[in-house]
Amino acid sequence: MHIEMTPDDSAMNRRMARHPIQFWRRRPAAFTLIELLVVIAIIAVLASLLLPALSRAKARARVTVCLNNLHQVGIGAKLYLDDHEARFPKATFTPDTRLIELFPARMAVGGKDATRGFASGLPMAKDRLLNLYLNARELFRCPDDRGVGHTSHDLEKNVYDGLGYSYFYNGPPLNANQASANTESAEAFEGKKETFIQQPTLHIFFYEPPARRLNGAYYQWHLSRGPAWIHQPALPQKCAPCLLFVDGHAALTDFTRHLAKFGADYQPTPNWVWQNPAARSPR
Repeated sequence: MHIEMTPDDSAMNRRMARHPIQFWRRRPAAFTLIELLVVIAIIAVLASLLLPALSRAKARARVTVCLNNLHQVGIGAKLYLDDHEARFPKATFTPDTRLIELFPARMAVGGKDATRGFASGLPMAKDRLLNLYLNARELFRCPDDRGVGHTSHDLEKNVYDGLGYSYFYNGPPLNANQASANTESAEAFEGKKETFIQQPTLHIFFYEPPARRLNGAYYQWHLSRGPAWIHQPALPQKCAPCLLFVDGHAALTDFTRHLAKFGADYQPTPNWVWQNPAARSPR
């Protein structure tokens, strides 16, 4: 049987050869449900991998801000020493300072006005000796300040909001029992000449609460997801304060092992000293 093709049939065959899908099946231009679910699953996996890294990066950035704050405080302290015959600042007391406020008052050499229950006993910001040499009182605020508030509601969430500073001055005596407005301690360097410090690269100038035992507890601020305060430090907990040393450098220092082993111990270590090695440690 002979079938004769017309010119129209031949042209159609050529178009079908070039575009067969258009003639047999038109596919919709959209994702299927399975394809969408696969894409969502891939995004979820990538997010689970990236979010912890992003969280760690943010935590490290806050540490960097804290170290920069302390570095600026160190510059202000150096300017103060240059103006005061190389003597370290002494605490400023107010007429209303009570015994319970003597210890925090001795460490208030910068920052903002205290609030709530501490306002009457701590010096006002204008009377804090280093503020004259610093452009911003916020330099005394740690971005990871998580408070020391298991015993004091005023300091429950943030030390800076209560006392006006996150960084504690190491010039006064370490023992709160010696924190009298009229007492000069042998180991304390407040009011003394700069040459009194024997190891300026190791001697702590300013510190954060995680460096020591305060109010019967230990504290976690930087690089920690645990509670702000703990009864006894142990790994993997992180009692890691930022410190400013007398020579002007600042560093994040991990005290966890030391505090877990020795507790409230102020003896010299290879990485830091609280007081001149010759001075006896308060017990």
